[in-house]
Amino acid sequence: MLSFPIVLRTTASVFLLLSAVVQAQTSQLQGLQEQVIRWEVKHRFPLFRSEDALRNRLQITQGQSLQQWSLEVLSRDSYLLQNFVKAYHQGEGKGCKKDIASTEFPTLWNPCTESYDEKLFQKGNYEILVELAAPPSGLCKFRTDFEEKIVICGSKLMLKIPSPNIPYLLSVEQLNGDFRASTNVQIRDILLVAFGDSFSSGESNPDVPARHEDPLLALSETQYHDGISWLKAPQRPAAWLDSRCHRSLFSWPVLAAARLASEDPHLVVRIASWACSGAEITDGFYSPQLRSGPLQKSQFMAARTAICKKKEGSGKPFDTVERLGKGNGNRTGKLGAKVAGCVASDQKYPIDAALFTFGGNDVFFAPILADAVMATGFKKFGILNPIYKPLRKGNVKKVWDAKRRIDGNAFTYDNLHVRYNHLSMGLNALGIPPERVFQIQYPNPLRDADQQLCAESHYDGMDVLDYRQGRTNLTYGESYEAELKVVIPLINAIKVNGITQNVGGRGWQIVDEHVAEMADHGLCAFRTDRKKEFAMPRLTEGKWDYEFKPSDYRHYNDTARWFRTPDDVAMGMFEGSKFLPIQGAFHPSAHAHAVIGDKVYEALRKTVASKTTP
Repeated sequence: MLSFPIVLRTTASVFLLLSAVVQAQTSQLQGLQEQVIRWEVKHRFPLFRSEDALRNRLQITQGQSLQQWSLEVLSRDSYLLQNFVKAYHQGEGKGCKKDIASTEFPTLWNPCTESYDEKLFQKGNYEILVELAAPPSGLCKFRTDFEEKIVICGSKLMLKIPSPNIPYLLSVEQLNGDFRASTNVQIRDILLVAFGDSFSSGESNPDVPARHEDPLLALSETQYHDGISWLKAPQRPAAWLDSRCHRSLFSWPVLAAARLASEDPHLVVRIASWACSGAEITDGFYSPQLRSGPLQKSQFMAARTAICKKKEGSGKPFDTVERLGKGNGNRTGKLGAKVAGCVASDQKYPIDAALFTFGGNDVFFAPILADAVMATGFKKFGILNPIYKPLRKGNVKKVWDAKRRIDGNAFTYDNLHVRYNHLSMGLNALGIPPERVFQIQYPNPLRDADQQLCAESHYDGMDVLDYRQGRTNLTYGESYEAELKVVIPLINAIKVNGITQNVGGRGWQIVDEHVAEMADHGLCAFRTDRKKEFAMPRLTEGKWDYEFKPSDYRHYNDTARWFRTPDDVAMGMFEGSKFLPIQGAFHPSAHAHAVIGDKVYEALRKTVASKTTP
């Protein structure tokens, strides 16, 4: 005979088993009902003004990786890019006096005010498109708590849903038949913010790349424009989501967010990126950045203005680290003014996740590569050296300058770990917990298709620099020093940020799966059967080398290398005689951004897209 406690335990076990069965059956029934009634949010990617932006503007579709998209859609360089041309150049020449918000400019970013339209952040008042998978004949009544519509059962209709994260019952009833179905409609709506430098902004990948026409050649051989002296202002200038920051729609934060929205018909994804080329934690995140300006707001203040109710912020003030000195060559750190973020009750629009890359400019990554390829003066035109040398000095740094900052041997607020500490304070002050912070690892650009260090090669994509200053190249020694003392230490320093806080890390999620995938696609990778990959259109005695003319260049063609060369920058971004093609080189191509975007998408899908901020 069973004792009383055993009977209770047995009864409890049976009850739990029955509950699990009922729950499973209910879930299965709900799944079947959802298959009967199909619905999707009408405007799932509100960075764009148009509701069909995913399908028509970006052409990102469900079931397609971003890497596939970059090869199958972006590399065609036709319809997709032409889609943006009219919108970007509609108000050309009128400057910021024109009301950008009322034009056909494709996004909710206003480059004149350097801010996003409030509509980007406002959640609620959704429209959903509803249809039946196998509709019966006749008329059907579609009903929610807010409205009902009687239409032909096979119609695709639109219904309104007021709020996210709340399940609303949607029922369908055939008026003269037995068909009945119902399902819960629950819209999830997430807000992502992106900060950072040129690796986040999408530097070197304009939404509309420059387009060059073929110059007319003189009839006399002595008048031919040999070499690359034909290069003039482009027929079509480059255009950007934000031209001051070289922020691109083909950057990984935008692409990852777009893929999230395309893959889930019940999810709305909002992305606000303030990433800006040249940004550091001190000069960019906390100080209005020194670039064509300076910018009106720092990245931190721009985000706080967007999401907080109180202009002055709320919560406990904390120390910032800011810019000290003027000019691009003298940016060092100092302890800044105390500022406040915003507590939960002060947040108009809570942030679901923050994405960023910071550190590269803080340790002079690009200026060190510039030092490797830029000569100390013009070899061909020595008379220009008095002009060139100061320009060079402001654009280059040495390997040991970076090593001191990474190792912690620089001035206090220049040390990388100190800057990361203060960055962590700022993200926390914006209400973003560490587990919702995603730091994207920097890829290594210094390896070729065989994963060997870049060494001198005829196919280096630096003809435009050769023309200005004589032979230019990355030597093996320069690549070795930069990788050993800058690239690897920076990667290792970022890995530490992913360690939990109680053992010395910051608890951020580090996205780094793309690093291995890009290992054989470095700056100097090329395919021997495709020499045009590195070809700058050149004239030799009046004939185009490789029969490759300026009009043949396609900025988004597939190449073995996934980093931009100075020649790429000259062809895709050239702005005229004052343009220095070293600025923008050595950055990931749009294909690389797509690969990174796929990895960021996977990380967000697992941890953020499935559950929103309360």
